[in-house]
Amino acid sequence: MKEKSIKTFTSDAPSNIGKTIVLKGWVDDIRDIGKLVFLILKDSKSRIQVVAKEGVVDSKIIDIIKKIPKESSVEIKGLVKEAKSAMNGVEIVPESVVVLGASEPNLPIPTDKKATITLSKRLDYRYIDLRNDRVLAIFKIQAVIMDTFRQFMTKKDFIEFNSPGIISSSSEGGADLFPLLYYQKEAFLAQSPQLYKQMAVVGGMERVFSISRIWRAEVSNTIKHLSESRQMDMEACFFDDEDAMDLLCKFVMHAIKTVNEKCSAELELLGVEPYVVDDVPQIDYKEAVEILQKNNIGIKYGDDLGSESEKKLCELYKGKPVIVKKWPCSLRAFYSMPDDEDKTLSKSYDLLYQGMELASGAQRIHIPELLEKTLREKQMDVDNFKSYIDSFRYGAPPHAGWALGLERLTMAICRLSNIREATLFPRDTERITP
Repeated sequence: MKEKSIKTFTSDAPSNIGKTIVLKGWVDDIRDIGKLVFLILKDSKSRIQVVAKEGVVDSKIIDIIKKIPKESSVEIKGLVKEAKSAMNGVEIVPESVVVLGASEPNLPIPTDKKATITLSKRLDYRYIDLRNDRVLAIFKIQAVIMDTFRQFMTKKDFIEFNSPGIISSSSEGGADLFPLLYYQKEAFLAQSPQLYKQMAVVGGMERVFSISRIWRAEVSNTIKHLSESRQMDMEACFFDDEDAMDLLCKFVMHAIKTVNEKCSAELELLGVEPYVVDDVPQIDYKEAVEILQKNNIGIKYGDDLGSESEKKLCELYKGKPVIVKKWPCSLRAFYSMPDDEDKTLSKSYDLLYQGMELASGAQRIHIPELLEKTLREKQMDVDNFKSYIDSFRYGAPPHAGWALGLERLTMAICRLSNIREATLFPRDTERITP
């Protein structure tokens, strides 16, 4: 029986020298230099050189290769030969070439990683932009971050859960909600899984995590804001704010280390030097304000930290992640537990890194009467949160958690200048397609 051709990726070709293999991918380039025609084939892992020489390869195959438009998808069957001067140290001598999907000859955007083109134009044609190695590297790294989060939390005895994407009222207060008509009733796209992860843990799941899609109708067109984003959430019973902060710091350090180990080639494509984060300093909100004031940042106690303040703190801590904790209750969500000693402060915290807030969390209020009190103080309708408050009437224990932005962490690790670079198909105030 005739031996079957081996179906494989371009990156596996060097291990198949002397064998006939079948490769599928896209045409990156074609060079016709007389009696030799070179086709560079790429897939999501690598590139390989296909060499068609007159007198060695059937002339019909050579004619097919010459006419293939760049970025067409093809299937190539051929013999793997050692070629030390070629990429991967091998080349393919083609026996057959089949065009699976011909590309139009004029691409709307270039796929060369060195090409200069605006981000907006690239996002218009994201499905072609991904053929650029640098762009693809970002999302390979993001996939590693998500996988690392799942493995890290699972090893800590957390259970992955899913929360609703449609809610009846605000999860956190404020007006940044996308309304929708839900069977003739008013409803909203979820701005956070917050209330549901709390109900899940006090209901008996005890420790949960999720990678959730959230929506915020903030009219903010900045380099770090999106209307639709994803966040990595955790919540745990019998955790206080210190326990949750410790877990957050350990995960961020672990994620950076894992990306360094698994994505060295991708980081190199992005021009990012591997780096180590071995600790995360912590400061109180009051101390942060005082530090900023000493460094001529216009901020006073009771103000939220803006972009300028976040960037300055990260600079002062020499690019390390930094935790800002014990925020005034007035600046935090209604479910943040007040501090034991100073009731004007909350057991809450933010993690800043690479000049921006990446994560936010707190120990939560698990006492129904205190929840009702804080809702009224923030002039929010208690009735809108009845099912949430009721969930704490049946033996709810102390608990804490946090949410960490997936796109923002990707942006920070990859040293990107705009969060849309770390978002496959961004949604913001201007963009709803593709």
